[in-house]
Amino acid sequence: MLLKKFFIIIVLLALTTVGSTIPSKLLQYLDSIDEFSNNICSVPKCADEDVQKTIQAIESGCQTDLNNNNTLAELIYGVFVFYSPLRDSICFKNHDEFCVHETLNTTLNLPDSPIKITGIPIIDAIAVADSKPVCTKCNKDIIRTFGMFIKNNTLALQVLAHAGINQNSIDTMRIGIAVKCSIKFLENCS
Repeated sequence: MLLKKFFIIIVLLALTTVGSTIPSKLLQYLDSIDEFSNNICSVPKCADEDVQKTIQAIESGCQTDLNNNNTLAELIYGVFVFYSPLRDSICFKNHDEFCVHETLNTTLNLPDSPIKITGIPIIDAIAVADSKPVCTKCNKDIIRTFGMFIKNNTLALQVLAHAGINQNSIDTMRIGIAVKCSIKFLENCS
């Protein structure tokens, strides 16, 4: 049940905009996200070698699905490829609050941007927001974790490219983060 709620939240976040009523409704799930994070973080992290074996098993056992762009197979594959930074990011805390909770709470409460910058409402809202609530230690830790993970990680970069996120997109995100939070914010992030 909890996992189902988590996936619903992720899907809704992906499909909604900051200005709609759905993000404010998502705030009611922050306790469920905390419960999910507690469950994930209360057990030891999977060993890298076990994750690699699982990735290889998916590649060989689900090759047809992956070749045919089966969304579920691609999602599962991507989760295993990014298991380490995902799990770490889920478990980061700022004092007693999970960083995922802090970031979602802040982001979902941002006012709409008065101007169109990218055309993606959540990005536009972040772009015009005050930097203090956005450029947090939590977000720096998450960005650093993913940045270090994808650095020279061919498989991770291939998964991102298949999802439409190429090196140019990554560089554009880094520039946006540097402009929003300063270049020092990105130190040790890749």
